[in-house]
Amino acid sequence: MHPPVPDAFVATMRNIHGQRGVDWCRQLPAHLTTLAGQWDLVLGPHFPLSYNYVCSATIRHSGTAVVLKTAPHNPEFATEVAMLQHYNGHGAVDIHAVDYANSAFLMTAADPGTRLVDGHLTDDAQTHAAALLMQSSWSAYQGNVPLPTIWAQATVLTTLAQTNPAAVERIGLLHVDAAIALFQRLHRPAAAVALHGDLHHENILRHGAGWVIIDPKGVIGNPAAECAAFLRNPARLLDSGVDIVALTVRRIELLSSVLAIPAATIAGWNYALMVLSAWWCYEEEQTVPARVLSSVDAFARVAAHYEAHHQK
Repeated sequence: MHPPVPDAFVATMRNIHGQRGVDWCRQLPAHLTTLAGQWDLVLGPHFPLSYNYVCSATIRHSGTAVVLKTAPHNPEFATEVAMLQHYNGHGAVDIHAVDYANSAFLMTAADPGTRLVDGHLTDDAQTHAAALLMQSSWSAYQGNVPLPTIWAQATVLTTLAQTNPAAVERIGLLHVDAAIALFQRLHRPAAAVALHGDLHHENILRHGAGWVIIDPKGVIGNPAAECAAFLRNPARLLDSGVDIVALTVRRIELLSSVLAIPAATIAGWNYALMVLSAWWCYEEEQTVPARVLSSVDAFARVAAHYEAHHQK
């Protein structure tokens, strides 16, 4: 018997996929039974659930510990699988098997699997570990599944004042205009590589003596853009009253040192992508949380700090 599907997960599936998501949750026990049978799995408990059903599992005949991940059919399934295959174990978990028809795959179980945010490392040590993972995982994309580009994602901002003035009012016209200018100035197609697209403290797990990446979105963009998701996380630290500007500057200096990317470039991408993230919040919730707006303001000050330093 599989454990009951949590009500909160069903609600999330409804919000994302509508009635199709609710129906998928209803059929999930049978779906899991099918996957367990075809891959000879003994299924374990699920992990904390967000947008996918993810559970521990063991391959019966070999005793290999794996993780099963599945969700209703959606475009991000193919790009996540493509990115894991692209990584080919370089800084990321290995992928063992894929069932495209059932939107499911098996991946290596990180051992012990502790999230970067849950360890006892200092913030500087966490940032250094993330930077090394970024450095080891970037390369030109060779996969067959087209990945979205950050440039294409950002173009929505250029017409936002006309299509959704309420969102622009909430975020701030000056921020939106500044983000557009930064995207246009920093966009370098020749420098683009395959990026995780959401690489933050919760998507980095301890594996043996090192760390591995999980849950890639899969996007094509400038390497400096990979830093943005990490810089705006973890939320609980940003909510603690810490000086976000000082914290972000310290993180950027460390990232810049390890990655050999100018700090001003990282700061510019970080600010521009924070504005884009604010739009995504508005698109999903019809508002932008105060914490997100605070981060937009703080990252604007960080970018201005580096811009002023550059002009001296």
